[in-house]
Amino acid sequence: MTSGDSSAVPFGSGLLGPLDQDAAVLRRRVQRLLTAALIATNVIGALVVAGLAALLMPTPGMSGDLVRVTAVAVPVYVVSAVIAGTLWGTRGALRTLRWAAEGRRPTDAER
Repeated sequence: MTSGDSSAVPFGSGLLGPLDQDAAVLRRRVQRLLTAALIATNVIGALVVAGLAALLMPTPGMSGDLVRVTAVAVPVYVVSAVIAGTLWGTRGALRTLRWAAEGRRPTDAER
């Protein structure tokens, strides 16, 4: 493949699929990619925060009760935040990109 061969990668990335695919298929593919990126960044962020908190926690550390509460509360919060963020982000994106799902060009207000 040469750098001038745009037919092999029509959208600039093999992740987006072939150029002749249905617009609804492309929308679902992009939605899945964005949702996966959203979930991954939230989970990575939660791990970074947990790691920094563990490293920066003043000595002598947390008591046994606090460790147990944290061991339950943090995973519950992270899972809840990922679910809520995914639903909120997906709904917002679908509202914003309704024109693509309907197979029409966006209006000036939708741009």
